[in-house]
This record gives sequence, structure tokens and C-alpha cells, in this order.
Amino acid sequence: PNPNPKPKRNPHPATNLTLNLSPTPTLTSTKELIPTLNLTRTERVWSGIEKLFRAEVFERLHGGNASLGLGSAGLGLGPGSDSGMRLRDVFGPYVPLMFSWTVIHRSPNERGKDKYPKEFLNFLSSNLRRYVLYITAVQNDLGLVGRRELPHNKFPGSNILVLSSGGYGHVPIPLFPKPQSHMTPALNTVPMAERRYLVSYVGSHKHAPHDMRGKMIRAIDNASAALNLTTLAHYHGGEWKNIMANSKVSLAPRGYGRTAYHLLECIQAGFIPVHVFTDVPWVPYEDIFREHIGYVVEVEAIGGLLEELAQLGDAALEAREASVCRYHESHFTPNAVMNQISALMRGLPHDLQCVRLPETIQG
Repeated sequence: PNPNPKPKRNPHPATNLTLNLSPTPTLTSTKELIPTLNLTRTERVWSGIEKLFRAEVFERLHGGNASLGLGSAGLGLGPGSDSGMRLRDVFGPYVPLMFSWTVIHRSPNERGKDKYPKEFLNFLSSNLRRYVLYITAVQNDLGLVGRRELPHNKFPGSNILVLSSGGYGHVPIPLFPKPQSHMTPALNTVPMAERRYLVSYVGSHKHAPHDMRGKMIRAIDNASAALNLTTLAHYHGGEWKNIMANSKVSLAPRGYGRTAYHLLECIQAGFIPVHVFTDVPWVPYEDIFREHIGYVVEVEAIGGLLEELAQLGDAALEAREASVCRYHESHFTPNAVMNQISALMRGLPHDLQCVRLPETIQG
């Protein structure tokens, strides 16, 4: 062994996380579960849907300027709501947990690994109740459980419905990328018949387990050669927008989690996405996605999809691309997603779909 081992670099060297938690003997609302977080980082933590699953958003959905008595804490409905609305009027049978799970989990332990602070876990275990049905939204690709710190088969967890944009939970929802001005929903200006590539992939060949993206790239190259198709299995550079604009279909393989930011980036830009998965597909509104928006394929079956796409006419692809733009406005903007979540909680018609909890966290 090396007598002078090189110390491992802490991936979050400037993180200071302070949790001030005050457990209460009895809980009248989930407002009492809010921790006070003082977080200083050299890098900003993007928490996507967790930034939307907030009190002020639900207040806007239910009356605009009306106050629901949520206050700045952002959880639950207090007994003194000025509008007269009750918890079940907004959240149905659920009690919402509006924690920034991803931010809280990004507090590295002494080994430099992300982990929930012990104080936070103890607080949840002491205060959440077994007979209450909770609901929460999580972006982390490790889901709510983190590094198996909150297993779903134990309390707390078995009575928490998890809306997951990262790939481990009960209801797939869109994984929002950071706001980017270059992603504007609009029909592609290049006519379908003039596009050079049947399919293309612009992005990293890494960032997925078990060399999944590498397998996808090799499978595309092999199938393209066998079927005499013009594709671009991998491109990572400054001309990626032009590559996508000259492609009839855009590949969006999963990442370390069961989905990837690129899936919604494709939809935001008005391109037809192909979700490439390994063990379990993770796309929001799966029935609508498969019928009107994109394609879903296991990495081992990518060759068969290429053959199917090659047989489709340009008119069919143009119609699907137009459908992508329509569904972007109704299902994939922040307001649209929150309206879908609100309808799910209150038992109203919606297009979100519950799925069986995957057998593994990341696949």
C-alpha cells in the first residue's frame, strides 16, 4: 500500500449546512416540520420540481392572491387560513412534505459522500406519523431514499407518495433542466425531408450505469450499417443545436438516474425524443408520451426502432413533431405540471400515471 496516500478531494468543499430542528409533541400541520437551512456552496444545487412543490405555487393555483395560511414556512395549512380553505381543499387526502430533499441530501459526510444529516433523519422518524398519507416531490436520482437512508419499506417512507423526476418513486414527472434561453419550443424550420440524420444523439457518452450509453452508441452504429441508414450515434460539441435541427428524431438516453435532462430539452425545443432505458422506462404521462410525443425503447432493442423509424414517412414524423409542441404547453411547462399534480391530489382528471416502485434505486 502507498505509505503516503493522496487525500481524496471532497466534491463539495465549501458546503456548510446547519439544521435547526425543533420537534413538537403533537403536530397540527406540516408547517412544524420545516427545518431552517443555512446553505453556502461554491456550486448552486438545482432542485427542479422541488422548487415548484411550494406553498406559494399552490396559493397561486388556488385563488391567485388568496392566502391559504401557509406562511413563509411553505408546508401544510395552518388552522387560521384567511381564505377559509382547508388542507383537503388543496391537497385532497394528502399532507404535503415540501422539503428540498436534493439540497438537504447534498451535505457530504466525513467521506465526502452526499448523505442526509443524521439530525434530519431523526427529526423525520420522530415526527412523521404512520397513519398519515403524505405526498412529496423529489428530483434526486436516488429518490427519497438517498443512500438507502429512508427505505420505502420502512417508516418513514411506506406512507409517502413520491412524485419523482429523477427515476425512483411512484409517479414519474418531468425532470426540469435549468432554465436555458436556447431551448424555445417551436417547430423545426428545417423541412423533415431535408434533414440529414434519421436519429442523432448529442451529449455525453458517459453519465450512465454499466456503459449504457456506450452500448447504445455501438448498437446504433451497427444497425445503421446493416440497414444503410444515415445516423449520428454520438456528437459532443458546439454544433449540437444544428445536429438536432437536421435530425428527424433525437435520442435522450437515461443518465445515472432513470431519465435525463435531455428528454425535456428535446420537448422544449420541439424535437421528437426517444427515451432509451435499461431496466424500467421513466417518462411522465407514459401513455400520452408513447402515442403522441416520442418513443420508448430498451437499449438492446434500439436496432428494431431504427428499422421502424426508417419505414415511417416524413408526414407521420411531421405530425408527431407538431404534437410535441402542443403537448409541451399543456403538460411540460412548470404551470402545467403543477396543475397536473394538483388534480392528482384532489382526485380530478389528470394524465399522470402511477408505476410500481422499481426494484433498485438506479437500475
